Amino acid sequence: MTTISELESEIRDIINNPRKRYALLQNTAAWNLLCSCLDVICDTELSFDAFLKQREVKDDGEKYLLVYGALQALFIQQDAVTNLAEALNISYTPDPLLKHIREIRNASVGHPPKRG
Repeated sequence: MTTISELESEIRDIINNPRKRYALLQNTAAWNLLCSCLDVICDTELSFDAFLKQREVKDDGEKYLLVYGALQALFIQQDAVTNLAEALNISYTPDPLLKHIREIRNASVGHPPKRG
């Protein structure tokens, strides 16, 4: 199975082809959005790798920070993928399961005091 990091790298290879890059650079805002989204996807993958390699944590505060951080990274990565599709002018429909996970994240750690 292809990893997210591999897909991100493939996209970078494609958009950095001189002809493709020239065409994309005609819209500076879209190019900047594209590059930012790829950077965010890369950064969030690094955070997930670190989370999964985490040693045993005994402090409750650190546990909360790790879980909240992982949930926030997932949220940020989902936004980056949506914006990446927008920057490339391609149609994208989020997976319903990811959408559900996003809703759970919002209900649990987003703004829980305001939730029913």
